[in-house]
Amino acid sequence: MARPLPTHRNRGLEGLVQALRALVEEYDVEQVVIGLPLNMDGSSGPAARTVMDVAAHLERELGLPVETFDERLSSVDANARLAETGMHWKERKRHVDQVAAAMILQGWLDARRAKPGAPRPPPSPPP
Repeated sequence: MARPLPTHRNRGLEGLVQALRALVEEYDVEQVVIGLPLNMDGSSGPAARTVMDVAAHLERELGLPVETFDERLSSVDANARLAETGMHWKERKRHVDQVAAAMILQGWLDARRAKPGAPRPPPSPPP
């Protein structure tokens, strides 16, 4: 089961590479999954194309496979789940990206398990 880790605040592409390298080492990561911001109709817009470019860059820099996964409505769903806990909106705002990222990863894991004959994805980092 996926669990939230601290989010990376935008420090540019090289800052992202450095932050991910640290996580790759700490958790012995074998593959990276990135949320893909598709349009609501499933098409790719400018944001999705940027993420695809970032994914290709990360794959080269980290030397690991990088896969994208549809993130449509992940923040909305994460906020709703946090609201169900009774968490104040200011507190939810601080945690929504972490929960959304965990939901994206869990969706990716579930999708891989559902495909017959597909290789099993690597396990989530230990708690």
